[in-house]
Amino acid sequence: MRLSGLAQRHPEFLDLVDLPAALSLVTDVLGWNIFVYHSHLDVNTTSSTAGPFQYCWHQDMAGAIGPLAHPRPLLSIKVGYFLTDTSCPDRGNLWLVPGSHRREGLTPPADPAQAVEGAMPVLAPAGSALLLDPRVWHTRGANASSVTRKVLFYAYAYRWLRPRDDLRLTDRQWAELSPVHRQLLGGGDSLEGFYHPQESDVPLRAAPARGRGLCRRWSCWAAPWPRWRGSLWAASSATNR
Repeated sequence: MRLSGLAQRHPEFLDLVDLPAALSLVTDVLGWNIFVYHSHLDVNTTSSTAGPFQYCWHQDMAGAIGPLAHPRPLLSIKVGYFLTDTSCPDRGNLWLVPGSHRREGLTPPADPAQAVEGAMPVLAPAGSALLLDPRVWHTRGANASSVTRKVLFYAYAYRWLRPRDDLRLTDRQWAELSPVHRQLLGGGDSLEGFYHPQESDVPLRAAPARGRGLCRRWSCWAAPWPRWRGSLWAASSATNR
């Protein structure tokens, strides 16, 4: 099961939009002229009750970056919050091919259950956060356990890109948002402001620096993009950074 457009579904989903421990890392890479272009909750039951496994190897935003010349630009960072313990294999784990964002011509197998050379599972305990370069080839493995896998994903991108989620907040809900939340949910004073933002368009730019790891609820994991040269990187506990 997948639910998209999380910010309009419950206030607690909105709280994660600007979680300091993750957002500070996202802005380190993308800067402050960003928003959440897509968010979703994935709930994956055991394979025995979910029917044939059909989730294919893919890159996020493939329709946008696929036609572009290699090396393709980094347009987004995805943050995943693991609500379920996936520190053991075969729990519907996220699988990655480290360094595949730098490889041209990677052809994944047609059978989504078939392994890819160099792929590795993300063994993330409950309460972990994963930062993923969406150009990295990835998939979800089959869930052979009795545990239902639940993960929240928030994909940040530049404000001049189109949103994927169709958020339908009421005028009252919009008025009750903080300025930073309005920016991160795609707000702006004018179309020009998405390309040449003024101060009122991007309050995140002037927001106090909150630093990495101010939230004690999450540890942070980062999947490979160029600054880590393709290695799965595990930060120390968020409370120690």
